[in-house]
Parts: sequence; C-alpha cells; structure tokens
Amino acid sequence: MASSPALITNLVDGLRGRGALRANPADLLAAVAGLGPADQAAVVAAGAVPPLVQMLRSGDVAVQCAAYRALRNVFAGNAARTEAVAAAGSIPLLLHIVRDSGSVDSQVAAADCLAFLSSLSSTASAFLAAGAVPAFVQCMRSPGPPLQGAALTHCTSSQRSRAALRPSRPQAA
Repeated sequence: MASSPALITNLVDGLRGRGALRANPADLLAAVAGLGPADQAAVVAAGAVPPLVQMLRSGDVAVQCAAYRALRNVFAGNAARTEAVAAAGSIPLLLHIVRDSGSVDSQVAAADCLAFLSSLSSTASAFLAAGAVPAFVQCMRSPGPPLQGAALTHCTSSQRSRAALRPSRPQAA
C-alpha cells in the first residue's frame, strides 16, 4: 500500500524550511521511501530530491544525516533514481563533507551514501572526475575505524573505483 501523496507533499514542504526542524520531515521521508519502490517513486515525484541535496549544505549534523538517510532510501535499488540524486549535485557536496566535516558521524554517513551512489557505472565516472578516490584514500588514513570502513566500502564498491586504486605499472620499453 502506497503512502498518501498529501502526506509526502507536506513532508517535502517541511524540507524547505530553515534550521534543525528540517531533520524531522527528512527522517519521515526516509521511512516512507524505505517502504518500497512505489513510495520511493512518490517521494521523488513530490520533488524531495533537490531540497534533500540542499540540506547537505547545512552545518547541522542532524540535518545532514537525515538528508543522507532519506536520499539513500530514495535511490536504493533503482538506477534511474540513483542517477537523479547524482545529477542533483549530491556528489561534490558529499565529497566535501567526507573531506572537511568536523563530525565523524557526518563523514561516515556521507561516505556510506557515496558508496551506494557510486555503484552504477553511469555515476562512477562522476565520482572519479570529482576526485573521490583521493578523498577516500585520505579517509582510510584517518584514525577512526568507522570512517576507514566507510571509505573502504566506497573504494571497492565499483569496478572503476577498484581500477583507480590499483597502482599503475610501468610500461615495458
């Protein structure tokens, strides 16, 4: 049974507010999108992706993490929705958080979201172009095991990422 379109629309409207209160509708949208493909499609159709991606710019860790959860549930298991989330500008924002956030929770959540986004060959090239592999190699050198694990998951989640990590071999003369 699909969720109410009116409920989803109201939740999406709540994403456009200001401050920490945006985390509540994002968490509820994450739960709705987690119900199944019809609900994921309804959340996307209601226009949730752009404001969720905007929430990644928030300095509030709770808002960022709620946006990650919702975005991840929106695109889980669907190539077209994964590409839509990537096309909405999420990759550079997530990479910025992974590289520069002062919060390990935020970094781990962003790395986890990136690992799922990079699983498609159509989005993997955007990761490589944005400098994802060096950013995740830097994370693997971090002192925190959660961030190291999330970075390793990302770097091994796609064939292109694995190829970028391989050391280059000198050409025979």
